[in-house]
Amino acid sequence: MRREWLAGTAPHGDGLMQPEALHVVTTQGSHVTGAAPFFVLRSNDASWPEAALLLRHLANIAPVCLIEVQDTSLFRTLEGLAAHVMAEMRSWKTDGAPYRFAGLGSAALLAYEVARQALMRDEPVGFVGALELPGAVAGVWSDWAAQYQLEPLPLTVHWFGTTPDAAGSLPQRMAGLAGSSLRQHLDSGQGHAAADACGDELVRCVAEVPAASRATPAELAYSSLMTIQSPRQPAEPYFCVPGAGASVFDFLPLASAMGSQVAVHGLQSRGMDGNLLPFGNIEAAVQVHLREIERVAPRQPLHLVGHSFGGWVAFELALRLQAQGRIVRSLTLLDSEAPGLSSRVGHEYSRVEALMLLVWLYEQASGQPLELTAEQFETAGHAGQLQLLHRQLVKVGLMPARSVPEHLRGTLRSFEAAIRTRYQPVGTFNGVARLVLVRGSNEFGDSATRRMQQAFEGWQNLAPGLELRIEKGNHVTLLKSPHIDSVAHWMKTDVPNPVPHSGPVHHGYRFAI
Repeated sequence: MRREWLAGTAPHGDGLMQPEALHVVTTQGSHVTGAAPFFVLRSNDASWPEAALLLRHLANIAPVCLIEVQDTSLFRTLEGLAAHVMAEMRSWKTDGAPYRFAGLGSAALLAYEVARQALMRDEPVGFVGALELPGAVAGVWSDWAAQYQLEPLPLTVHWFGTTPDAAGSLPQRMAGLAGSSLRQHLDSGQGHAAADACGDELVRCVAEVPAASRATPAELAYSSLMTIQSPRQPAEPYFCVPGAGASVFDFLPLASAMGSQVAVHGLQSRGMDGNLLPFGNIEAAVQVHLREIERVAPRQPLHLVGHSFGGWVAFELALRLQAQGRIVRSLTLLDSEAPGLSSRVGHEYSRVEALMLLVWLYEQASGQPLELTAEQFETAGHAGQLQLLHRQLVKVGLMPARSVPEHLRGTLRSFEAAIRTRYQPVGTFNGVARLVLVRGSNEFGDSATRRMQQAFEGWQNLAPGLELRIEKGNHVTLLKSPHIDSVAHWMKTDVPNPVPHSGPVHHGYRFAI
């Protein structure tokens, strides 16, 4: 057995880096050269002798990569830890091979979340196991378990242990979860005998479920295109990507302002229905959107528009289309922070923190305070959180009285996935690019200028021909009339800077007012 300590001194492709967070142990495995590795996730509360026994069983059928969580203090959420584990697994896995892994002890829940994140990225998962081992202790793992919202997964989870009805166990938590499949493998032994029996059963299960890797979840068949406006005569289409947890129908005012002769399509984020898993990264979203663009506009020049987080998706679409030789006539970014510089996107959010950011956006939309606090969400529980938010949204008129809290589930899940997404573009967009920014509701003077200058410079590094426009309104009302009307006029012109520079010049950059 070879032990390798990864100190985390270099970031992975997702920009993740946590020093001394994980300890990785690998085995070559017997007579399985070239086989995809089997990953074992071990929490620091799982007994090592039993874990080592399991590894010896698995080494008979595949190379084994044990990922031990050494320092939980480096992560604030289970989702954040899982993202780091995913990056580590990706660095060891053969491209295209399905992930196969199991979580030991408290890491059983970690394995569940890793499976969820892999499926959100449209990466194949061949086997997910959860093994009960002695030695579990209270602490951050139990805190994470209490905060974690279990969501249905389109695959079978294999659970091995002796006490499926124990409070907080994975079988107990999955019992009432519609749409999920759990296969229990029970054993009455203890200690080494139980671990030995679990090892035999685990090897047998892994060997007999290769078809799982060929399963096609409904997520892979998702169609993101929604036509907002279709003219009678052919016209260069605009493809619009909404922000985190937002609907393509937010672009209806833009379509109206563009005129009935312009084709406008929306590219909707997955999971807004509350059933499908949302996109887990920019790449997964772009792959689906490119398929839709190719279907409705295979050869036409086109325009791309992205609002907020959707600006990141639109930019990556522009890069991919540009690389294919397609003509991207224009790229318009509506109040979108530059990748790597965002104060809101790409961070490790807890559920409550995500809810509070969503509340801020709803307040921007309504112009009224929702009168909700983090403390209220903390004590409400998962179902109670949706009820709290729904009640206040009905009160300010953002949701109809006949709606139900469950209608918010898809919005919240998609929003969480988006704001946790890390993205660093590779390449520059060389076409016409426009950036529209608004002042924050509490921004004044130099602070607003500095933030907007930073956003402009960040995007200009990625799109050298970028033009900037400062618009009235806020992050949400920018998409509504009258603000979107002048933006639409700017977008329809043939030259990148149609508006006379009657406004001030800041630090050498002209701001079109």
